[in-house]
Amino acid sequence: PSYQPSLEGVALDIPPNPFVPDRGEKIQIRYNAGAVNNQITIRIFDLGGRLVTVLLDEQAQLLVNTLDWNGKNQYYDFVPLGTYLCHLEVLEPVSGKKRVKTAPIVVGTILKK
Repeated sequence: PSYQPSLEGVALDIPPNPFVPDRGEKIQIRYNAGAVNNQITIRIFDLGGRLVTVLLDEQAQLLVNTLDWNGKNQYYDFVPLGTYLCHLEVLEPVSGKKRVKTAPIVVGTILKK
């Protein structure tokens, strides 16, 4: 099919529940790319604005897709407990326009009695 440039419908959806990576849990990140062939970048930042990891940096093959984050940084270490920001950047290559969406992710732990 021919490419139809669009940023309509760009969205980021993350469950509002904390997840516990050191118990093997992952969090699902669902996004809408706006159009196939848009450049998609998904990054995780800490609340200080420091880059934790890049989860995805590619041309969209699907309009809507889901990926998992295992709670690890770029060095494959588990991140500390706390709140992180998932940052979706969608670049439409014909016009050069972009859309950005962010959503919080909470990394938790199991409380001991």
